[in-house]
Amino acid sequence: NNSKINFFFERYLPPFFFLSIFFGAFISINSTQLVSIIWGNEFRDADIVISLLIFNTAFQAVNLFCGNVLFAKEKTVVIRNIGLGTMIFSFLVSLKLMLPVEYGGFRMGAIGLSIKMVFYQFFVANVSLFYCSRILKFKFKKYLVYQISTLAVLLLVSFGLTSIVTMFYQNIYLIVIINGILYLICALILIFKFPGLFMICKEDIDKFIFYLSGKIKSLTN
Repeated sequence: NNSKINFFFERYLPPFFFLSIFFGAFISINSTQLVSIIWGNEFRDADIVISLLIFNTAFQAVNLFCGNVLFAKEKTVVIRNIGLGTMIFSFLVSLKLMLPVEYGGFRMGAIGLSIKMVFYQFFVANVSLFYCSRILKFKFKKYLVYQISTLAVLLLVSFGLTSIVTMFYQNIYLIVIINGILYLICALILIFKFPGLFMICKEDIDKFIFYLSGKIKSLTN
């Protein structure tokens, strides 16, 4: 029934989205260093593309949850209409971003394609989310604001830490390691202090702390 689906939707979508954005924000802001470490300096020009594409996963998670709800409620016609409508929209956006300037485009190449792919995933996910909100009777605006605020907060945290760390260190390995540690600490503090900001259940946090403390005790004994 709707109440049970709504419970699982509200309970599990926010943590999955948060985890995707958590890793996405870190990789996006540190994409230059990570590309240099993994592929070498000759691929540094790909950092912008990677910094954009990494957010696809987060919005795919939203789309996956919404798609399962629509399938469960046998709304296959809605899924078809969303797919067809957004496909046409995606094609038009691709033309605008990638066509040469003389043909009315922006000639953005791979960066333009990356922007289109992320924007397309965001658009499809939230159109599907809107239909789910009508079926399950929850506020669509709450989830839309949640996505934007989570993305903005974690990007700001990651950017701020990276800006500070790069003032003191030049070695890209040290920058990534120190950034990663500080970013994890800051994210955990935000979760524990403001769980409502990320729509994470306080009960789940308490269970995680209890589980983690039990594991630590078992290792120390």
